[in-house]
Amino acid sequence: METIQLEIKAKEYKDLSNSWKNEKYINKTLDEILKNSIFKNEKIVKTATKESIKIKIETTDSRVLDNFLNRVLNKQLIIKKLELDKNFIILEVGTK
Repeated sequence: METIQLEIKAKEYKDLSNSWKNEKYINKTLDEILKNSIFKNEKIVKTATKESIKIKIETTDSRVLDNFLNRVLNKQLIIKKLELDKNFIILEVGTK
């Protein structure tokens, strides 16, 4: 019985680990968030490095920043760095 539960937990961990480190999944997830119409008029810079993806979103509308933050935090992403200010958010998501 305990062996079966351990195997189930190990599989769940492996699946989560694979999705969190899957660069295609991470890019697709971030692109889906950024394609939302609420962000179309905002200044957004997205850069990818070997081990992470960095996004900076600048706006004077706090609702836009709040919306972005909520969307990112509700996804399965490894957040390496998060910097918040009243006019911008800088997000670094790990890919490895």
